[in-house]
Amino acid sequence: MNKIDLTKKLASMVVGLGTVRIARDLIRRTAMPRGFLDNVSIAIASTVIASMASDATKRHVGKKIDEAVEWWQKQQEDAR
Repeated sequence: MNKIDLTKKLASMVVGLGTVRIARDLIRRTAMPRGFLDNVSIAIASTVIASMASDATKRHVGKKIDEAVEWWQKQQEDAR
């Protein structure tokens, strides 16, 4: 694994974990469960929503790192 791939994995992991935490906390604070079934459905839905948001932010971070690497390589080529 090269340095760029390692950077992408680490950054994606940190952003993904943060996204999950934010999404779950937001849902738990705003949802008003009225019983056991509500608690279960909110827990399941928040997990799915957090996972979807995490996947999207991971893709975004990977794309932005790729763009930064391309920019850096172009700057290096132009400097020659």
